Amino acid sequence: MSNPAEKIEAIFLDLMIEETGPVRKRTRANCAHWDSLIQLGLISAIEQEFDVTISDEDAVDMSSFEAAETIVIEKLAKRNG
Repeated sequence: MSNPAEKIEAIFLDLMIEETGPVRKRTRANCAHWDSLIQLGLISAIEQEFDVTISDEDAVDMSSFEAAETIVIEKLAKRNG
């Protein structure tokens, strides 16, 4: 599982066990259980999984699976590029 999207999907599945529907379509707006604790869990798990630091600005912007994927890819590109 080297694809960032697959790893992020696994994190979302682990933390959002009460949600249904496609993981990659999840947003803060369409997930009834996406609260501040879920948000902190996502940030922490992503930081640990990818060895990146999520800034406060990125944390606010991380309002969907797609946003999380974009943030991770950008951080990995900066670190590796």
